[in-house]
Amino acid sequence: MDPQKLVHELLSAAEKAGIQVRELSPAEASLSSGLVTLRGQKVLFLHPGHPPAEQAQAVARALRGQNLDQVYLSPGARAAIEDES
Repeated sequence: MDPQKLVHELLSAAEKAGIQVRELSPAEASLSSGLVTLRGQKVLFLHPGHPPAEQAQAVARALRGQNLDQVYLSPGARAAIEDES
């Protein structure tokens, strides 16, 4: 699956799962992408400068363990989530 399309699909799934997605700013360039909980809300910070394949890995990692029963995922996106370790 094309990494850019995979990122788009995984980000859509994250939002449907109740995860807010924010891009890190240039001032935060030394930070890595990751999932945090702020005031009870899950927030995924995504580094916009990373290649799509790395972004897809970060989003897939954030989606592991989330309830995605009501979210349609293509086989490629589901495999990315399940294979991410």
